[in-house]
Amino acid sequence: MPSVLSGTSAPATSVVTTAETLAANIPASPIAEPPGSPQTVVIRGNIVFTTGASTTAVQIKLRVGQNNTSTAQVADTEQIQVAAATTNEELSFEFIDPAGQANLVASGYSITVTQVAATGNGTVVRVNFEIDYSSH
Repeated sequence: MPSVLSGTSAPATSVVTTAETLAANIPASPIAEPPGSPQTVVIRGNIVFTTGASTTAVQIKLRVGQNNTSTAQVADTEQIQVAAATTNEELSFEFIDPAGQANLVASGYSITVTQVAATGNGTVVRVNFEIDYSSH
């Protein structure tokens, strides 16, 4: 049976050149899975992003905890090629957290973005996400 949480954040957050910046928090959430269920959680979604001057790519990271831009990264960094100074780029992401049941309940997550080679600021326009913690 599917168990999915979803949300949207529309922060209009400025991303200063190549600084890792919080795009959205996914709050801690109780999950109702039977004992012995798989611990894996899948976090997927998209970011609407306006790139800064000279930006060649955007890196997206998932981190454990709220407002976290430096520690406890989950999975590999996703890097998406983009055009510089482009409005409303759609950046899709998917992360798999093998310890997700514990992380989601205790801390939630932070989604961060970093522009690559940027000389101008970018903007996170909106973040849409869904968390699948169903038994697979």
